[in-house]
Amino acid sequence: MKHIIENYQSVVPENFRHNARVWIYQADRVFTSSESKEITEALDSFNHEWNSHGDKVASFVHLFFNRFIVLMADERVVHVGGCSTDASYRFLKGLERIHSVKLFGRHSLAFLVDGMIRTIPLTELQEVLEHGEITGDTLYFNNTILTGQDFITHWVVPAGSTWLATRFKELTATSGN
Repeated sequence: MKHIIENYQSVVPENFRHNARVWIYQADRVFTSSESKEITEALDSFNHEWNSHGDKVASFVHLFFNRFIVLMADERVVHVGGCSTDASYRFLKGLERIHSVKLFGRHSLAFLVDGMIRTIPLTELQEVLEHGEITGDTLYFNNTILTGQDFITHWVVPAGSTWLATRFKELTATSGN
């Protein structure tokens, strides 16, 4: 799995790797293979129909690792305005209803632990850090990124190189190391 994750960038078309605007939606569970197939088909359909003020959005959409839905739009071609953003929101809310999943919850973090994607609720983060289940070297899915360039270079990164670095420093300071 780590090798696959390290090569996720190869899926992204070249023209979306720099200036594209990015939205990442993390499911609260892994999709089954049949759900992934259905979601991929729905994403393809949405991608072909996504418009902004009557113009086709230059977009790339993909389901990564049966867990993350990523939307990208090249706004150099067509600006993604309020109506087109609302359309993506309605589409994703529909996926939530159909598959009984949450895509808009931002209260859990995703890490690669023992070759599997593990989500940890923010309320349990301190305990997980104290027990050493997550370290600064653990790969973290940074879903806060906003551009294609950041997606390519900073989506899956060691936790210690993100905002979590302060948590590791605090832990070290309190443990006396």
